[in-house]
Amino acid sequence: MHLEIDPEDFPSTLQLIRIELPDSVPLADSPILPEHWKSGPQATRIIGDHFLDERSALLLPVPSAIIPCTTNYLFNPAHFATDLRA
Repeated sequence: MHLEIDPEDFPSTLQLIRIELPDSVPLADSPILPEHWKSGPQATRIIGDHFLDERSALLLPVPSAIIPCTTNYLFNPAHFATDLRA
């Protein structure tokens, strides 16, 4: 995500981490979202709950609610591939 903000204005709790994963890490299909998904969290909550419960993929690509045409990735901490930790 890109924001026009000076580094000294970052919240003190902000942490930036870099995660590198092998190409073989399972990625879920991008969900099909309803037209007004930004204003109604129920549909996205159901998708997220299913992603977490299914445990078939480590990452779920989701559109950014803030920056159009960009993607964020949700990490499933319950997925078996979390043993990739260093």
